[in-house]
Amino acid sequence: MSELIDVADVPELPADAILLVAAADTMTSAALTVRQRVDEAIARWSTLPDVFDAPDTDSVVTALQPTSVAANDLHDASAAASIALRTLGERLNTLGWTRARLIDDIAAHRSTVLAYRASNDAADDPDDPLAGWGPYGYSRNEELKERCESLRRSLRAALDECGQDVGRIGDVERASPVMWARSAPRYLALTWAQQSENFRSRISMGILHRLAAVEADEMARVLAEHPEWLVMLRDHPPAPKDIAAWWRKVDASHATALITGASLIIGNLEGVTYRSRDLANRTTLTHEIDAVRAAIAAEVNRTDPAWGPEYGVGGGKEARLTYLRGRLDNLSNIEAALKSANDRDARYLVSLTDDHPPLAAVAIGDLDTADNVTYTVPGMGTTTRDMVGWAYAAQSLLEEQLRSDPRTNLAVVAWIGYETPPVPGSQGAFEVMGNEYAQTGATQLRGALAGFAATGEHEASLNVLGHSYGTTTSSLALTLPGAPRVESFVSLGSAGLPSWIDSASDINADAVYAGQARNVIPVLEDGRGDQWAWTGRTSLNHPVDPTSDSFGAQVFGADGDNGMHPVTDHSALVKPGTGWGYLDVGTESLLNTALVTTGHGDLMTSAVPKGDTALQSELRSVIETPGYGL
Repeated sequence: MSELIDVADVPELPADAILLVAAADTMTSAALTVRQRVDEAIARWSTLPDVFDAPDTDSVVTALQPTSVAANDLHDASAAASIALRTLGERLNTLGWTRARLIDDIAAHRSTVLAYRASNDAADDPDDPLAGWGPYGYSRNEELKERCESLRRSLRAALDECGQDVGRIGDVERASPVMWARSAPRYLALTWAQQSENFRSRISMGILHRLAAVEADEMARVLAEHPEWLVMLRDHPPAPKDIAAWWRKVDASHATALITGASLIIGNLEGVTYRSRDLANRTTLTHEIDAVRAAIAAEVNRTDPAWGPEYGVGGGKEARLTYLRGRLDNLSNIEAALKSANDRDARYLVSLTDDHPPLAAVAIGDLDTADNVTYTVPGMGTTTRDMVGWAYAAQSLLEEQLRSDPRTNLAVVAWIGYETPPVPGSQGAFEVMGNEYAQTGATQLRGALAGFAATGEHEASLNVLGHSYGTTTSSLALTLPGAPRVESFVSLGSAGLPSWIDSASDINADAVYAGQARNVIPVLEDGRGDQWAWTGRTSLNHPVDPTSDSFGAQVFGADGDNGMHPVTDHSALVKPGTGWGYLDVGTESLLNTALVTTGHGDLMTSAVPKGDTALQSELRSVIETPGYGL
């Protein structure tokens, strides 16, 4: 006999149907009000010359046109969403009646069964109300269970349909024509989402224009009064080309005021010159280090109890100190990475965010004047606490590039501009097998590359190098709309590219190169090749091997077959005396990377195919030999 059904088995409704319908109506009404107010403002400005000859009235009306477009589209989008939510509310109302009847029927059925069992021995009793009858043994209990499942399916279908209807509002395939008022009006196919972003971008440009007019002694007060400006510029920055044009018009005194007084903004604006960003970011870095050190000293000297409400649940003095000391480690490592390894290659802090931990990028060489620039993108587990190490890897690449091309003005960027996935086990779970971190990082890298393309006033070659999971991130970036075309894309020890990037031609690069050391078994064959890259490519999310023949990249050697050091570990750098990573000095991998990123791909050494190691051959025979066991 099956288990007796209970009213708790009946699925809950996800929302109050009446309140949902009311919210849908309110949404449309509110959007209509916005549209009417904007139209009214434009009408008033348009008719103002009839009573008063105001200067630049036409300019104001023109500037308001995008707002009118956004308001109209907001109304249209809200109306569409309202219809979807009202439809869902009406379906939930109907399903609510179905649910109520089902609960009554289940309660009656339970009452009958429990009353029978209380007065009879129901064990294997064919007359028990739970027992089946008919040719298929179908019972009232099973019927009620099926009705529960049917209600659950109907609820899921209603929610899915509503989600699809709402999702289609911003679908890139559903573009609506928008007229932008210019000297020659034209129609552009823009979605609601694109129009909204354009509108936010215009607001951000307005903020920049207002900041450029603020005097130095007023900057702190203005920013304190408008904390939302920083958020808007961070989340919705204008296009780099617009920022570059704006920055060129800012006079020297106001530029100094912005660099010192609005350093967190200026230091991360793609389009501002990199020397200016360096000055701004160094200002932010010094301020942050001083603030954290002061906070640590204050915490150590506290005489309060070890726990207080200000610490939050699970917090305490030691927890707070651990957090502050960790942040100081990150900031101090960034500061240390700015110390030049020689007198020739100056270093610049070209980005520094207020994330926890902070994200940053250090340029080795002057990006404002360089003729050839390479962005290096790290893999899993890399944070700015490793800034010194990643900057060392970038320095090694730059010095090898100079040997390959000594007459070109070169620069390499140690870019830790995204949150990398944690190392499985020691830092997190298996997030590295997904694309979520790569997708976020790709957007940020695309912005950095577009910023470089917009900032320079001279032609410069741009290259991108990814290592491990950094190849997943950077390959994605070079497929996004708006990403500039690069001279070369280099993949080292790839953890795999997303499944839809299955050809070198998918990447927005003139040339695509890949280097991969011999695949070896983790732990059992550590120190003999790359033990981790192939495990990353077992992911269903990023399984593509850029060194495979079908991908079409130009594959270079990394195993030292030309007498140079072979790569013996998946890492970019390895502790001296314990082996060699992909960017260690003296490796075949570093030489080839330098050659292909300076336009000398014809001189690279080709990869030599490797067969199984002795251990791999033995394990393969165990697996493939029938009846053979250990």
